[in-house]
Amino acid sequence: MKAIIMAGGEGTRLRPMTCRRPKPMVDFFGKPVVHHIVELLKRNGITDICMTLGYMPEVVMDRFGDGASMGVSIRYSVEREPMGTAGGVRACADFAGDDDVIVISGDAVCDADLDRCVRFHKARGADVTIVLSRQTQVLEYGLVVTDGEGKIKSFIEKPTWDGVVTDMVNTGIYILTPAALRAIPAGKRLDFGRDIFPSMLASGAKLYGIYPGGYWCDVGSPGAYLECCRHVLEGRVGLKTEAPEIKKGIYSAAALPENVRLVPPVYIGGECTIAPGAKVGPFAVLTGSTTVGEGAEISGSVLTSARVRSGARVTGSILCQGVSVGTEAVIMGGSVLGDGCVVGDGACVAADGRMWPGVSARRGECVIGEVRSDDASRAVSMGPGGTVTGNMFFTVTPETALHIGEIMADLGRVGISCDGSPAALTAAQAAGCGVCSGGGTAVTLDAGFEREASFAVNEFGLDACLFVSREGDDLRVALFGREGGGLDSAYHRKLNSALSGRAGRIPSAITGGMTMITGSQDAYIAFAVNQSGGEGAGGGLCAAVTGAGAAARRLKTVLTRLGCTVEDGTAGIPVFTADAYGNVTAVSEDEMPVDAPHLLAAAVWCAAESGERAIAVPDDIPDRVVAAAERYGAALMTDVPPGKSRPDLRHGIFCAAYIAGFMARRGMKLSEIMRELPAFAFAGERVEINVGRAAAMRRLADAYAAETAGEIGAPLVFRTDGGVVKVVPAWDGEALQITAEGTDDKAAGRLADSFRRRALQL
Repeated sequence: MKAIIMAGGEGTRLRPMTCRRPKPMVDFFGKPVVHHIVELLKRNGITDICMTLGYMPEVVMDRFGDGASMGVSIRYSVEREPMGTAGGVRACADFAGDDDVIVISGDAVCDADLDRCVRFHKARGADVTIVLSRQTQVLEYGLVVTDGEGKIKSFIEKPTWDGVVTDMVNTGIYILTPAALRAIPAGKRLDFGRDIFPSMLASGAKLYGIYPGGYWCDVGSPGAYLECCRHVLEGRVGLKTEAPEIKKGIYSAAALPENVRLVPPVYIGGECTIAPGAKVGPFAVLTGSTTVGEGAEISGSVLTSARVRSGARVTGSILCQGVSVGTEAVIMGGSVLGDGCVVGDGACVAADGRMWPGVSARRGECVIGEVRSDDASRAVSMGPGGTVTGNMFFTVTPETALHIGEIMADLGRVGISCDGSPAALTAAQAAGCGVCSGGGTAVTLDAGFEREASFAVNEFGLDACLFVSREGDDLRVALFGREGGGLDSAYHRKLNSALSGRAGRIPSAITGGMTMITGSQDAYIAFAVNQSGGEGAGGGLCAAVTGAGAAARRLKTVLTRLGCTVEDGTAGIPVFTADAYGNVTAVSEDEMPVDAPHLLAAAVWCAAESGERAIAVPDDIPDRVVAAAERYGAALMTDVPPGKSRPDLRHGIFCAAYIAGFMARRGMKLSEIMRELPAFAFAGERVEINVGRAAAMRRLADAYAAETAGEIGAPLVFRTDGGVVKVVPAWDGEALQITAEGTDDKAAGRLADSFRRRALQL
């Protein structure tokens, strides 16, 4: 069998490690990562190899040549432009010939039994076999759902946590038949996970997945790289290295003075020099011509041909080729120093610092964040729901907003709006500049709150929207994609890179434009009024509106336009309360509170009772409300563009307005409507777990498959006699978020507790 190694990766998340080399050529225990992959293939009897190259191809070719020095035959396929994983492999079809071929990534560490995988592939008569691995942090991978025989049921490509249902990930190792390889369209930019495999599965091809055990790790980030090095030192990886074990946990090919303190596990290459009095370890990897001065301390770090002078301390960091660390300098955990960086005497690189190749820290200077030619920035990250939130003085600054705008620019026409506060206005204007500098069109809107901004995306034919609001000393940036929905996971990853300062700046020669659209408020109000019966439809109804901000003002205007008498709050009338984001709750005439889910349920009942048969609702519509609507013959839809279906009840203001119009027409009270609703209540549980989030989701799905009715999706939905339970991974930490729906608070609480206990037993 022949092999194709995909070795064209740029490794942007590994920067600054990959500024001067492609990702497969990053040093790993004295050899490039891809060198270990070639050795893995050779151990499995595969010696005829083709490498697909893209970024810095000459670095790979100069290192390996024709492969003779390693006892293999290597040829190369160089892409003139990026062709994607599948497109690049398809170009090697002539090399593969008429036999099955194994395709493997050149930028991962792996000791899988490939021969076993080949036997599995042939025994199943598979068109494609994908080698799988169990991982705890799964968001950067494609997930693969299989049945008990290994047959693939579905793919989930790089999800967010609320889309995780398994911990089985695609390793980028595939076995393809000649027919499967040649079925890939030639000359096109295509990816296996996103384009080819889902299409093959839909067409009925025989796709299988095998979990062969062993070890696999994509060293795609500095954190993953360091963790993988720890695993090698712990003996969890079958990796061929040059240094013998001279004492338990101490691997050294270099001669060492007697008074060096080595704390296992530790690895020292043959050309390293360590001075007396130095302390190395635990979990230290020294390769190349690394030198460590007297009294210096190295722990949890990887050094490649670096020089650390006397008294310096390096903890949990990566020092690339030629880095020089001065006397008494300190490099703190999580830092990465690119080739040739110089840290002066007594200087400090703070935790999670990044220094790009050739950058220097002056004597006594403290480097914080990321430094590219003396330009530093702080890192922030995305949160659930497509928002970025952080302190406006330190994290979500105008510069941060500029980065966000640049990343969103390639979406096209991007709406920009804010709550009107000076800090939010400044950030919104910076984001608009970023959109323009990235080649997009920034469209200034007059939307006053998040829901109104998301509505404007579809109303005005925009491609995306950004809304900035201030919360104390924090700025919140809400992001919406096409049709007012959330951004897809690809943009979550791009934004994380931009916000951490790891994305390159857009060339200033590529510029877009800026324009303005007014009428967001008028369009929002008009839609709410028109779908609720039109102006005057609420005549005779008295109601009160509370809450501060644009959303409360908008709700008051909508009810007034409907003809309602809007008061400040008199006993015996319904009171609607809008928060800053446009969510609405209520209190009925008999002073019973109505939360947002029950207000939505009331609006759906009003629409179904009015004869509506197609009603737009949010994804989290209560299960019992769906069942009640179906009894009316009404279909509840979650995937139609905002404003294109009436009634659209996905916004709290729309729900309140629709209910008001119905109450006026029918002469009903809100309390009477509430009595017509099916009884339901929610209870939530956050459960800290001892296994990874992805593994917990897979185990739950497997253990209670009967309650999922065979449907595996995100979130996991379990239907029991007591009600419905939805489970998603938490966004922050190893935990699951459980939401139970029952007939009342006690039933929902019991159901949530039962699934909490299930999760704790995983």
